[in-house]
Amino acid sequence: MDGRFRPEYITSVRRFINFVFSIDKNISRGKIRCPCVRCKNQKFLKEDDVCKHLLTKGFLPCYENWTVHGEPYVAQPILAGPSSIEISHVVNDVCLENPYRNLVMDAMVVGDAYYNDNVSSPEVAEELSNPEATKFFQLLKAAEEPLWDGCTKQSKLSTCVQLFNMKSTLNLTQTAFNKFIDFTKSCMPNDKNLVSNFYDAKKFMRPLGLGYEKYDVFPNYCMLYYGVDAMKINCDFYGSSRYKPKNPTSKGSNKAEKQLRYFPLTPRLQRLFMSPYHAKDMTWHHFHTSDNGVMVHPSDGEAWKEFNRVHLSFASDPRNVRLGLCTDGFCPFDMSSNTYSCWPVIVTVYNLSPWKCMTRPFMFLTMMIHGPKNPGKKLDIFLRPLIDELKNLSSVDVETYDVYRKENFQLRAALMGTISDFPAYGMLFE
Repeated sequence: MDGRFRPEYITSVRRFINFVFSIDKNISRGKIRCPCVRCKNQKFLKEDDVCKHLLTKGFLPCYENWTVHGEPYVAQPILAGPSSIEISHVVNDVCLENPYRNLVMDAMVVGDAYYNDNVSSPEVAEELSNPEATKFFQLLKAAEEPLWDGCTKQSKLSTCVQLFNMKSTLNLTQTAFNKFIDFTKSCMPNDKNLVSNFYDAKKFMRPLGLGYEKYDVFPNYCMLYYGVDAMKINCDFYGSSRYKPKNPTSKGSNKAEKQLRYFPLTPRLQRLFMSPYHAKDMTWHHFHTSDNGVMVHPSDGEAWKEFNRVHLSFASDPRNVRLGLCTDGFCPFDMSSNTYSCWPVIVTVYNLSPWKCMTRPFMFLTMMIHGPKNPGKKLDIFLRPLIDELKNLSSVDVETYDVYRKENFQLRAALMGTISDFPAYGMLFE
């Protein structure tokens, strides 16, 4: 039982519970969040039940600072290269019990000083000129705010996320989604924290930065209705309409023959610096030194060093992002039954350590070029939004908040290279 029945541990558990009931303002009807391994601060239990769980199951790992039980966050120094910088304690939040709170932290986090509504940090707040902080406050509050007073299982954010998940997995129409919300509201004692309809739900989730841009594509891939061509109705090459034939009696807007969905890259690069889990690692390439000349990272290569020599202003700030572009085609179906070609275009972040930069969380899907046929030499038609964004990132500074150094800086990015097989190389450089 790893010492959980020792008198010292039992006494400490009692002291913890007494402390929580004396200071925690979030106690719900005589219950507190249970920080045991099984409950993980998700369930509200009575005093005796919490004591029993802590004695039999033990505390949640890493929960050293009782941040969800009334204790303020503790700031500690963390070395950042040559200097020591004060930053809020973040270890506990890696193990935080609320997955929807973690969702907000990964998407919009700007500093642990804000995780506890009861803790004011005016000195740090004055340094935050980035407007993303406001969005973070709202989303974090929604992640912790119960769906109604006394509700212990769902928050405002978790309910909205799960409603979207049901719409997607069950293929619900927008009307069915709205009907479901109306029925749910009629069964709730207080419905002020539940979104009213599909439009409100999308508006509520928008600050997470999970949006995309839609562009119409001519079916044979000869033209993307983007930029100066965005308002055109007919193809420049064939003269055909960009829209499907419409029944004269039907209502609604025109529907494109084919569409491309593009996921912007800039907000995701900014979020890497706004996450306390990754902001420090975004300068790993700068402080890393290879042993005995062994190449373990692209920053050890001559191409990287030559880039630094040529582009001195870019290399002067190690937070500027080096990117790689990867693409290849695959068939999502059985080759023997149906031939269909899909081409994902993925951007990787080379600033990170080698055990991070090529893992799935840091491989950003920017677009999926769907078939049924291979885009071939016309792949560049689809890459226009990405190329324009990369050109913009290389020349125009983007204000970004660095949570590790607690300061705003001007972010830039550059494409260092591509990763593809030889057929894809031929398509990329056609």
